[in-house]
Amino acid sequence: VFNTGGDSSIKHTGSGSFVIRNEVDNQNVSLQADNGSGGNATYVFLDGSTGEVRLNHYGANKLATKSTGIAVTGEGIFTRRYWNGYS
Repeated sequence: VFNTGGDSSIKHTGSGSFVIRNEVDNQNVSLQADNGSGGNATYVFLDGSTGEVRLNHYGANKLATKSTGIAVTGEGIFTRRYWNGYS
C-alpha cells in the first residue's frame, strides 16, 4: 500500500494473482514502458471514469473496450476465424 492516503496498492495474492489497484474515484491506471526512442509510452490504459480499457502500440490507441463492444483503430489482422464452433 502506498500514497499518502493509502489509496493505491500492488500485491501478490499468494495464489498466483498479481493485483495493481487504484482506489481513487474516476482515476486511471497506466502501464508504460520504453518506446524504442529513449522515452516512455503507455501500452495499457484503464480509464476509471469511463470503464474503458485501451491497448496501444507505442502509445497509439489500437483497441478500446466500450459499453457496446470494442472499437478498433487501424487494421485488424486475424489468422483464423471461428463462428459458432466452425472455422
